[in-house]
Amino acid sequence: MGPSTTYLGPEVPQEQFIWQDPIPARDYNLVFTSDVNTLKGKIKASGLTTNELVTTAWNAASTYRQWRPAWWSKWW
Repeated sequence: MGPSTTYLGPEVPQEQFIWQDPIPARDYNLVFTSDVNTLKGKIKASGLTTNELVTTAWNAASTYRQWRPAWWSKWW
């Protein structure tokens, strides 16, 4: 059901239930479509090849992972 701040309707309970994981208040600015389009334009203008972009994205994603499944070593 999510945080109580997203509840709608006249029968919304006022109390916070123990099974709800409250989401902290946002302390950052939202990203807008114009921001995304600006970033896409900068990436396209960078002159990087598709292969370079894919390699960079793969390497960034692989360092984000915190675990490796048992089969991982067979393939990479």
